[in-house]
Amino acid sequence: MSDPPPKVGTAVPEGAELFQIRNERIARTAEAQLEADLGATHERSSALEGQVGSLSAIKNRGPGWGSAATG
Repeated sequence: MSDPPPKVGTAVPEGAELFQIRNERIARTAEAQLEADLGATHERSSALEGQVGSLSAIKNRGPGWGSAATG
């Protein structure tokens, strides 16, 4: 717990936060998962950029490239 709850019988306004629980182990687990997801997203982004570059290179070769009908 971050802060102790108010003493029994203490008047508190409606909607007031009575106490807060912190569990650092859970926070680290969530952070580790987010970092793993971010790393995977960076890898996928790099792969997609490579594919775009390859497709652009193929497109820029023009029609008929690699066909048997050259004369």
